[in-house]
Amino acid sequence: MGTVDRQSSRPLCAPALHLRGNEIGAEGAGRLAAVLGHCASLAYLDLGYNGIGDEGAKRLAAVLAQCASLAHLNLGDNEIGDEGAGRLAAVLGQCASLAASLAHLGLGGIGIGAEGAGACGGARTMCITCSSGSWLERDRR
Repeated sequence: MGTVDRQSSRPLCAPALHLRGNEIGAEGAGRLAAVLGHCASLAYLDLGYNGIGDEGAKRLAAVLAQCASLAHLNLGDNEIGDEGAGRLAAVLGQCASLAASLAHLGLGGIGIGAEGAGACGGARTMCITCSSGSWLERDRR
């Protein structure tokens, strides 16, 4: 993740974290969430193919509002269901600064049902300033 700033004792984070395919699971997502709140300059986070599930998505959602610089978030192929997708959508709908900075949210292959897809669609309508046409990718199963 980086080193610790000796003056503030906070972790120093890179602007991009490529953690795709590391099988961190829900526990790893929780540990990552514990430091993400201190990563104000994080712009790119790829957590695809990590098996974080609903529990990991909920842990990440709890701190995403503190990542106001985040422009790219990939959570695709993580076994996230309606509950996790709903929590992520709630955070996006409530946090204007994150919604404004987030240009891409990758949710492909997560297997959400109609409830989760509806929640994500609702968050998209609240995020009028998102610029990318590929802001939301999701399964259409």
